[in-house]
Order: sequence, then structure tokens, then C-alpha cells
Amino acid sequence: MNLAGGVRNANQPRWNPRRTLFRFDYRYRATFNDTDGSYVPPPTGTLSTEWAPSRNDVRHRLRGSVSGQWLKNLNAQLNLEASSGAPYTITTGFDDNGDGIFNDRPIGVGRDTVRLPWRATLSANASYFVGLRGGGGGQTGGGGDRERRDGGGAGGPRGVTFSVFVVNLTNRDNYVGFSGVMTSPYFLQPTAVANPRQIDFVMRVAF
Repeated sequence: MNLAGGVRNANQPRWNPRRTLFRFDYRYRATFNDTDGSYVPPPTGTLSTEWAPSRNDVRHRLRGSVSGQWLKNLNAQLNLEASSGAPYTITTGFDDNGDGIFNDRPIGVGRDTVRLPWRATLSANASYFVGLRGGGGGQTGGGGDRERRDGGGAGGPRGVTFSVFVVNLTNRDNYVGFSGVMTSPYFLQPTAVANPRQIDFVMRVAF
């Protein structure tokens, strides 16, 4: 949804809150299979008991953003990405059936019956352009005077762009590294955090 009616980079007013663009995307997908891999035999000895959500069965994915050029020469954007957790399997930690593979599950527990928590990341970026006057002395042709006056040329406008990029603006803890092994001290507990907050400052000079 574009509040500016298709014209975001308007040159008329210096301040215009209608230069705003909203985007939203939601996806639902469910995937199932009956194996964890070509060389992983089922602990029950049959595939008939193994039909369950696959390891990449992330059901819900959300993406949204709001961006705008409310102030002339300023571009800003706020992004949100979120997804539900993928499944994983609870195992006993022992070779209960004596097949030499430690993938045995408790009695009555199927594959991929527990899930990771939801993950969400809010990110932001903003950039501001400061034009440079002059610098067009080497340009000739019909547009030379205008290019010198506007600080532009064949390679685009001359100036300095100051930008800031923030990943995980709220520094949300997106936990990963869960263990489904019942003998592990970290059973059903996270062991790491993904994508901690990161801030990058960039200055770009065009001349």
C-alpha cells in the first residue's frame, strides 16, 4: 500500500508524510516425510510409524515493512521478519533396540513432536543525502549548467550519503541449539542465541 499514490520521490514539499509505503506478506506451508535421511533407519524398524512433520516444516512466516521518504533526501525503513519454530525429536539418549544407533525414542513418542520457539527480528535502516555544489567544471554539453547547479552529472548526484543499519533493533533473544536428548543437561533448553543486535554506520561519497 503506497500512500503517495505511486509517487514516493516527490520533489515538491520538503516534508510530506504521505511518502510512505507499507508491505506485508504471510505464508503458510506444511511439509511431511517419514525419514530423517537416507542413512537413518527408523528405531521402530518400519517406516509406517515415522510419518511426521519434516525438519524444515516451518508453518508460519511473516514479513512486514514500512518505508518512506517523509523528509526530502531522507530514506528510512523498518522491517519485521518472524517465523514459527521447526520441529525436532525427543530421544532417550540410549541404544534401546540394540541396532547401534542412538536415535531411540521414548515409548509412544513419534518423530518431530516438539518445536522450536517463534523467532522474530525487527530491523531498521536510514540514509540521508547531502548534495555537493559545483564539481561539474569538466562537463560540457547542453546540460552542463544545470548539472553544476544541482551537483549532478552522468554518474548521478554528487554528495555524501550517511547511513545507519540496525539488525535486531530490540535485541530480541532468538534462542537456538535446543537438544531433544533426554540424557543431556540441556534437554529442551537453548544453548545459543541467534542474530544479536548489530549496528553499522556507513558514509558514502559520490563525486
